[in-house]
Amino acid sequence: MKNNYRKNKLVLMDNIKKIFILLLMSLFINVLLNSTVFAGAASDYGVDYMETFDDLQDWTGSGYGDRIVPAEMPVKSDGSSSMWEYYSNWQNDYSQTWIGNHGTENVWGGTGKSLIIDYAGNKGPSRLGTYIGDGDPTAGYDEVYIFFMVKFPFDFFPKLSGDDTKFEYFSYHKFMQISTGFRDIYDWGTVEQQAATISKSQSRNIYGHNFTLFNFKSYDARGNELKVHNCPRVSNDSADHYVNLDCEQTTAQVSQFINAGEWFAIEYYLNRGTVNKSDGVVKVWIYNKEGVIVSTATLTKQRHLNNFANHRYNKFVIGGNRSFSSGSSHLYIDDFIVNGSRIGPNYFAKKIGKVPLAPLAIRLIKVK
Repeated sequence: MKNNYRKNKLVLMDNIKKIFILLLMSLFINVLLNSTVFAGAASDYGVDYMETFDDLQDWTGSGYGDRIVPAEMPVKSDGSSSMWEYYSNWQNDYSQTWIGNHGTENVWGGTGKSLIIDYAGNKGPSRLGTYIGDGDPTAGYDEVYIFFMVKFPFDFFPKLSGDDTKFEYFSYHKFMQISTGFRDIYDWGTVEQQAATISKSQSRNIYGHNFTLFNFKSYDARGNELKVHNCPRVSNDSADHYVNLDCEQTTAQVSQFINAGEWFAIEYYLNRGTVNKSDGVVKVWIYNKEGVIVSTATLTKQRHLNNFANHRYNKFVIGGNRSFSSGSSHLYIDDFIVNGSRIGPNYFAKKIGKVPLAPLAIRLIKVK
């Protein structure tokens, strides 16, 4: 009887161990799947997040204004959620396909799909955004790289009269927003931090308190090159809204690609620096379609983070608005990537085999 009892006990313990091992394996698999659910081709390229748009169903939004309704967002070919959780649309025109095959010339590489961003809202949303976090404003990146392919029509920006290779002065063209401290795509800060913010959607829902806007701009009214423009915004002394810091023109210019109507790549780097100090860093790389770097810029002594020391970069929005209305209002985006280390050289090595593939480091997305 004792022997049977011992035997049964051993069998029971063995089964418990097996069940425990299976549970651990299941947990590991779930964590792995959850960490890559929005990755798309990320694992192929060795990056944290990547959207090629090829694996998404053709998509057109169905709402007006700033939209966060899950049922209106792009979905993958199997019907599951994509990485996109926000768009803005200020026209009631839903006749165009916003994500789809827009023709050989308007998809990077000639096949697959791309995204249209339209500042007038005729062909696509004016903004498309993603939140990369876990519900905690401290989740995200202390330093982050953002990369994508882009193509502008020749007449997107105002040109100098008599010389259409030069660009007229214009006030602004918002192109990329990178924000810190969101707990989801439309809520900045903790509940308490958000409640202490003045009742404006710009700081509570759209931008947050500490964020950076990347624009394109031409400064010379007589005609000049079109260059990347960096505009940081930081939390004010009362920690209830943000203030605009001086924008700064970089040396990274893109004129040749706009004039030729060609695809090119932009890679941004942001280091948030230390809270309440001017030690943040911005870097920009411009690549041609062969993966060759044609222009770069570095800005140091940047103030990127006031008041909220643990807030990290976790909201990324393509598009915005602009100060001019002449010419074409749309552009094309493809192969959007967010990563914790340099993207461009490895991307082009994988995509077209032009640049040596550098070793990739293992990265932790959330650090407290």
